[in-house]
Amino acid sequence: MVKFGERGISEALLLAVKFQTIQVELERKKFNEMCKPLYAQRNEAIRSAGEFWPTVLRRHPTLGKLLSKKDQKILKHMVSLEVEVLEDGKSHSITFYFSPNSYFEDEKLIKIYCIDEKNNLNIICQPIKWKKGKGTILDDGHDMGGSFFNWFSEAVRDDGQVDEIDEAIKDDLWQDPFRYYKYEVNTMSSSSEEENEEEVNKMSSSSEEKTEEEVIDAMDLSCEEEEVLDHEEVSDIGDGDENSGDTATNADEEN
Repeated sequence: MVKFGERGISEALLLAVKFQTIQVELERKKFNEMCKPLYAQRNEAIRSAGEFWPTVLRRHPTLGKLLSKKDQKILKHMVSLEVEVLEDGKSHSITFYFSPNSYFEDEKLIKIYCIDEKNNLNIICQPIKWKKGKGTILDDGHDMGGSFFNWFSEAVRDDGQVDEIDEAIKDDLWQDPFRYYKYEVNTMSSSSEEENEEEVNKMSSSSEEKTEEEVIDAMDLSCEEEEVLDHEEVSDIGDGDENSGDTATNADEEN
């Protein structure tokens, strides 16, 4: 039995959830609009870093594992990356920009993830215009060993799994690419520091051993010097006694 007013409260709660959803979407849309010019400025600044995007893609823990040697060669021609949130605030596009190269005709490769009002996903993409003999898939559809670039032509996931490439780029790499740009440098610095520390320890240990040896040598030398001095003192005393005896004898003879 439904108590008086419970139905009205339930409807009000549902409306409250809708209000919150709209608020989140508006805030997200406003945030994306404010960030868009900043991302554009960031991309312009990054261009001076040379192979920035190929580097961070290669070092990314998820994306780097998907890159073949051929993929990495192709990515050397990549000059920019852009992730854009579309007007509805839910859909987005991922675009890779390339300089003229010997692999394909396209200046940019784009993949769009559209989400409708019912939250259904529709993926829009175009086949890559590979130059003759440069593609990753032959004319008969045979895959030549798999390639990261095949993702640009995948409209639907065959295995039904989450698109890990899309998530890795949109939610991680695009948000903060600099930590992957610095990752290898930090690792190398850390290794160098460890090597330097080991070298210092070796030098310190060698120095300590050398110091101990020097101390022992010094002690031996000191002992030898003392023995020489003692021997000289004994000799001097002996010579003194003999001289005294000769003096006394001479005195007796004179008397």
